[in-house]
Amino acid sequence: MFFIISFRQPLQLINYSSYKKGITRELKFTNSTTQHLFLLILQSGQATCTQAHQQIQLKEKNWLISDQDLLLHLNKKQKFLPEIHILEFSSEKTIQKSLSPFLITSDSDCIALPQMGTLIDLQAVQFFLNHLFISPKDLAYRQNLYNNYLLSNILLFLKEQFLQTAQNNFNNQVPVKFEKIVQWISLHVNDKLTVQLVAHHFSITPEYLTKMFKEYEGMSTLNFIHNLKISRAKDLLITTNMSIKQIGYYLSYDNIKYFMRLFKKKTGFTPSEFRNNFSSQLPVINK
Repeated sequence: MFFIISFRQPLQLINYSSYKKGITRELKFTNSTTQHLFLLILQSGQATCTQAHQQIQLKEKNWLISDQDLLLHLNKKQKFLPEIHILEFSSEKTIQKSLSPFLITSDSDCIALPQMGTLIDLQAVQFFLNHLFISPKDLAYRQNLYNNYLLSNILLFLKEQFLQTAQNNFNNQVPVKFEKIVQWISLHVNDKLTVQLVAHHFSITPEYLTKMFKEYEGMSTLNFIHNLKISRAKDLLITTNMSIKQIGYYLSYDNIKYFMRLFKKKTGFTPSEFRNNFSSQLPVINK
């Protein structure tokens, strides 16, 4: 899950809490509106976080973003008590969610952050956290602005850390040329893509292209393309009012019945079932 957060209007820090000593067995944080987000940073130790009946295991340097109520379970048998930071913030612009990174807006004022990540450089984030004022609701206007500025810097830093981690992991596993192929396919996911077309664009044979995909992705080129298209279709189904036929054509499927069969095969749901089950969870965008 990705959260798409707009910086067009200043973000508002609602509250900041830091827990280092005397932590109880459980910590509960209640979110009264979907336009508020929690950012949880586990500086040290381990914890189990429950949100909407889903349990997430957190380790040192993990961070978690959530728009749900959070219940944090702490293991008292740990040699050192966990150090935890909780920031609650809001945005004047609608905070969107995406099931995949392929609905990320091209708006330069927005950033997309995954629900969970790991910090590479904890010291930098700690610097921002140390300068936050506690209980900003009671502070002067100028101090609130300063807190909001620090909050924005923390989120931008998390984005850079996430991209750096993803890039390092990818570079350690695959050659640069394959990375460019994956990026190109992702950018053209709405087009009518074939193995031959992709291979021709990169001046390689279709056989060699499929060999690379099987080696680095564990699947054929065509299967990879279909997975991206179905992932994009899921986002469109739950975040827009486009019809199933419109989505099929938008993703360059000339045969809508084939598109519907493929969707059912990949997800276990028909497009209509998927929309009915999940569309109420995310805001709808007019297309």
